[in-house]
Amino acid sequence: MCAPYVVSNGKEYLFHALLARLLPLALAITGFGARSVMALQTNWRGLDGAHWSIAGNWDNGVPDQYKDAYINNGNTCVVDTDDAECHSLYLGTDTEGLIPKRA
Repeated sequence: MCAPYVVSNGKEYLFHALLARLLPLALAITGFGARSVMALQTNWRGLDGAHWSIAGNWDNGVPDQYKDAYINNGNTCVVDTDDAECHSLYLGTDTEGLIPKRA
């Protein structure tokens, strides 16, 4: 059990126990600790070939379910794995991103 702490008014509280109960609630209310509240971002650099799954091709690592992926530098990106994923995918520098069709 947590040791009591004396606060400025002289009353004793089990500060750690109170913090342990309130911290998860505070995090839930403020959105801190919830990764889906604001997605992370990674930008395609294409410095190590054209493969999606190579971390060196991205400025913030390979995209995952929490990261938005931006491919907007004109380089080719080949999705080379069946389990590639991202939070959102943005192509091009405006709304004219192109996905070429290959036979």
